[in-house]
Amino acid sequence: MKKIDELQIILEDLRNHLTIIKGFIQISSGTKVKIDHEQILMDSVSKSDTLIGNAIKILESVQKTN
Repeated sequence: MKKIDELQIILEDLRNHLTIIKGFIQISSGTKVKIDHEQILMDSVSKSDTLIGNAIKILESVQKTN
């Protein structure tokens, strides 16, 4: 798989996790967030952070080859 294809997949996955976070924020606006919902949000934020790190590594490796 080419680095650009791998980067595209990572960024699409990141977009999905950020959509989850946005949806929960919209749903829970003005209400107390349940513990299980809080865990889903935390998991999604953690996964987003990991995906950003992966994307940065790919960009750095592409930059070194150019």
